[in-house]
Amino acid sequence: METLIFFCGIFNLLFLIFHAFFWKLFDWKKNLNKLMFHNKAIMQVLNLKLMYVFLFFAAICFFFTNELLYTNFGNYILIVISIFWLTRFVEQLVFFNNKSVIEKLLILIFAIGTIIHIAPLIFL
Repeated sequence: METLIFFCGIFNLLFLIFHAFFWKLFDWKKNLNKLMFHNKAIMQVLNLKLMYVFLFFAAICFFFTNELLYTNFGNYILIVISIFWLTRFVEQLVFFNNKSVIEKLLILIFAIGTIIHIAPLIFL
């Protein structure tokens, strides 16, 4: 189970990196200019805060593995992170048209995120 928690940390780090490239991937310098100033700022701030959340999730997995696995509080944190990924999975279904291969791949990735974070609690 410790190895699975390590992979959870890697999973979250990969999402931090992915979100760090949003400015370039989605050409935010140009495309966010179409939004009102406050909405442009909100999008960027939300993305930065989400990157912080992914860093937090990863750090917990890397540095508090035993606590995640063997304490009630750690189990609670794993449940919270699992719910984060489960709700992101559902939001993908609700807010995106999911016709492209990338969007379908994201559905799978968010499901995997949910499963790998809850699995240590199920199989421990």
